[in-house]
Amino acid sequence: MTLSPWNHILAAYRACDLPFELVGSGCFYFSDNLAMGWDSARTFCKSLAAGADLAVVADCNLMHLLWNHILAAYNGSNHWIGATDQHEEGMWVWVDGTAVTMGTPFWKYEEPNNLHEDEHCLHLNASSNGYFNDANCTLVYSFICQDPLTQVS
Repeated sequence: MTLSPWNHILAAYRACDLPFELVGSGCFYFSDNLAMGWDSARTFCKSLAAGADLAVVADCNLMHLLWNHILAAYNGSNHWIGATDQHEEGMWVWVDGTAVTMGTPFWKYEEPNNLHEDEHCLHLNASSNGYFNDANCTLVYSFICQDPLTQVS
């Protein structure tokens, strides 16, 4: 059996496994009508697929792609993503263990501020056009999950 050169091209552009959808070059799940605290959102994401977790948004292009998708499809509400400083105040870490870039261009002005000393989870903030903001982890927000095992080009 001879494989066509098109097989390689088609494999590179395969769709994400449900319930994930392709945004940029990654596969993401947007919880739209389902909202919960950060820890519960993380547990939910992990239940969707092996290796899935809250989204790691480590570059500006991805941050803007996700926010524009939320604006277009999900009415621009707050969405939890996968970073926290729960283990050490001020040391923001993504769920994959990498450090979160601090300051501009990611964070909302004067954030993170740990208001009331209980803001330890990260979300894309609706009132600041999707920039990062720290919030109390028990607040009920929509969330974004990522399936890192599904690679698309």
